[in-house]
Amino acid sequence: MITVEEAFELVENNVIPTQISILCKTTNALGLVLAEDVSSPINMPPFRQSAMDGYALNIHHGSSYKIIDEVKAGDVHHPILKIGDAVRIFTGSAVPNTANTVVIQEKVTADKNQLQLNNPVKLKENIRSKGEQIKEGDIALKKGTKLTPAAIGFLLTLGIIEVTVFKKPKIGLVITGNELIKAGQPLSYGKIYESNSGMLYTGLLGLGYTDVTQYKVKDDYNSTVMILDKVISENDMILITGGISVGDYDFVGKALLELGTEELPPKLLMGLSKSLKNAPAQIATLLFEKLNTKIEKEKVERIELAGPYLNFFLTKDFFAECIGLEVQKKMKALLLK
Repeated sequence: MITVEEAFELVENNVIPTQISILCKTTNALGLVLAEDVSSPINMPPFRQSAMDGYALNIHHGSSYKIIDEVKAGDVHHPILKIGDAVRIFTGSAVPNTANTVVIQEKVTADKNQLQLNNPVKLKENIRSKGEQIKEGDIALKKGTKLTPAAIGFLLTLGIIEVTVFKKPKIGLVITGNELIKAGQPLSYGKIYESNSGMLYTGLLGLGYTDVTQYKVKDDYNSTVMILDKVISENDMILITGGISVGDYDFVGKALLELGTEELPPKLLMGLSKSLKNAPAQIATLLFEKLNTKIEKEKVERIELAGPYLNFFLTKDFFAECIGLEVQKKMKALLLK
């Protein structure tokens, strides 16, 4: 047996990055991962910008100034200040080229067109220089960055309306078991309602993966091989529930091996489940939280993994790790028996 941590490492050590990418509108890229560095097309700020509400000055040796104009945020005119002149200015406004400092309004006394300094001022105070935040041509966000609302806002601040991101995988959910029937149908003797697909499907939706197809497989070897072959050819990743044990009607493992997948034999340690009430659900919840944290911190781009099968209660959590990294179309199956 192996521990959960060792199983995570096993997954990570058997992945290969891909180069599958798409061009996406920036506003539609939430949760996607950048496939290339993004450079800033502009300086930010693109002009000398006031950092405070107050007055832009052309400094002289005295403490009295003449207010000659006003510049609001968004104004495009350029007042020309002579030595000893001032203009009323606001946070975010463009600082006139002939002004060399900004004094905050709390440190002056203004009366009509006259301004009196209450304290001495220095050159270039409260002025954000052109390109202070980022310069044109500098890297704004690096390849592998997961796009959050803040990251998207930053890109839009730079005028970037499209980004190249890694394509999210097309995912196949394979449900096995003759005993399973769809919820809502009459429950006949010997049958139980199937719930795995609903849990996995909604879990995928919650993570932003919408290209998901479900497949039902009978407990029959030939049918299992045929369906899995179809699923592998149609999807970038497959998730399988059931059919992986050693019973007479568990055909998933054998079918995958016949299709040329690679088997990684160590078992996942499940001993904790015997000592906890509602243990599988609790383990799943803990792992899910761990995985989401891990994905956010590591910002791994994607994997080549397809078809991980785990114990039902852990499948969701392992798949969260896998699809959070993205996948390539070349198939490889991971069997943890």
